[in-house]
Amino acid sequence: MTSEEVLHQVLSRLDRCGIAYMITGSFASNAHGVPRATYDADVVIESDRQSLESLRSEVYASPAAAKEALAPRKGYDDD
Repeated sequence: MTSEEVLHQVLSRLDRCGIAYMITGSFASNAHGVPRATYDADVVIESDRQSLESLRSEVYASPAAAKEALAPRKGYDDD
């Protein structure tokens, strides 16, 4: 399976779960005409607990890592 096929599968699952995302890293850089030696794709998602639960039915996701990622960070929410 090619890296493009894997990325397509991941993005399709995110779309099915209604999770917003953006692609960064070498894959995005290469697509925008700035070649890099590596060809990895970093996917950043915007999610909440409910959509992460939907995603868990599609792919493996560590519940502990998901909770940690969603937890407020000290210093970031101190407005």
